[in-house]
Amino acid sequence: MIQSRQLARHPAGRFGTAGPGRRWLPKPGTICIAVALAGAALLLAHLAGVSAPATAGGGNLPGMPVATGLFLLGRGRAGRGPRPPWPRGYRTLVVPLAMALLTLLSSLLLWRALDARQQQREQLAAQARRQGVVLALREDAIDEVLAVRRLALRLAAVPEGLRLALFEVDARQDLADIAGLDDLAWVDAHRRLLGWRSRHSPPRQPGLPLDRDAARKLAYDQADASGKPRLSAPLRLASGAYGQLVVVPVEDARGLHGYVVGAIRFDRLFAHVLAPLQGVGTLRIRQDRQLIHARGAVAPGSVPVVASVALYGRQWQVEMYPGPPAPPSPIAWLVWLFGLVLGGVLGVLWRLRALAQERARQAEAASDQLRDQASAREATQAALSDAERNMVTVVESITDGVFMVDRQWRYTYVNPQAARMLGADPASLVGSSLSAFPASVAGESASHCIHELWSQACRDNQPAAMEITLG
Repeated sequence: MIQSRQLARHPAGRFGTAGPGRRWLPKPGTICIAVALAGAALLLAHLAGVSAPATAGGGNLPGMPVATGLFLLGRGRAGRGPRPPWPRGYRTLVVPLAMALLTLLSSLLLWRALDARQQQREQLAAQARRQGVVLALREDAIDEVLAVRRLALRLAAVPEGLRLALFEVDARQDLADIAGLDDLAWVDAHRRLLGWRSRHSPPRQPGLPLDRDAARKLAYDQADASGKPRLSAPLRLASGAYGQLVVVPVEDARGLHGYVVGAIRFDRLFAHVLAPLQGVGTLRIRQDRQLIHARGAVAPGSVPVVASVALYGRQWQVEMYPGPPAPPSPIAWLVWLFGLVLGGVLGVLWRLRALAQERARQAEAASDQLRDQASAREATQAALSDAERNMVTVVESITDGVFMVDRQWRYTYVNPQAARMLGADPASLVGSSLSAFPASVAGESASHCIHELWSQACRDNQPAAMEITLG
């Protein structure tokens, strides 16, 4: 009854209190377990290398010392708290479930870490590809401009009568070596054609003016003003393809002698730039915000990563769009699957272990109970033996005759006085039948009455008394 009253006073046990008209409130044991689980989750997050997301207040998850302190504090306080009123359910259900969930959480955090690491590698690879595109574009553009400038310097260093022949030789070689160059022209100081070399365009007549449109005229004017190579705005080339001009003045100490003009064809240039680069997906290349090359289809809502480079008065922008998301790493999925299976197996094993321990405790308790019962039975038997010895001592010391019989009316004990009255030895009477008594002692007249009296006493379980005179 005491235990029943205690359970009635604490119906929620260690984990909470509830009553009519009251909401369930967690008790300190529940809070300690929650604190320990939170600390374990934070420890696993830090060990797995998962980046801590910023909270609404701008802070981050606690560090390793704080997580360790939370786990130790919660575990210590939970261990020191009172035991719940349902220890069997706590050991066989709550603890295995907590172990399974903790294992699942560990595998989930590890899966998250592997996935985050894979995404980080993909971001680094995308950044490397973007830098590779920018560097390759810069190097190829510079190579083409330097080839035109080199030809201009060679023409400025030779006499005027040899310039056209030198242009023919060098232009043929440059067109063979430089992939992006489509045409090369030797132009006089009045911007009229003197010499022409092209990959695809038909020959052009000397004396043709080359600054008839605004874009070409602006490139010549900028080259005159700076004395350096200049790039024109994107335009249609003589071959009909899309590209731009490189205008380099040919001058020396005596003044301006003309120009070397190179035509850069964008499709050939970008094919040569992107050919050695692996993994380059959707991208857009713009020059002064004007689209000059497109590759791949842009998915709706995609946000590009932009890199810029300035070359010879022009601003180039490379926009690279993210490709389709890569499938999760099979290792990450294997880790998650392994954690799922391991969590279930650990939960089952822990539950079986707890059930085995519970059964062992029950068996031990039953063994203790049987041991106590055996001890009590031995003590009772000893007490009965002592009482029997005391009774025998008393009965044998009195002057009255006393004998005992069993249900078959056989003697089980006869004291010396009764044996003397019966005229026999006590040892010879034990085990013999009572049928000869009392006729042999009291006579046939009283024998019937005595037997009836004894039968009635055994039947009613009541003592009976009768006085007879032994003859």
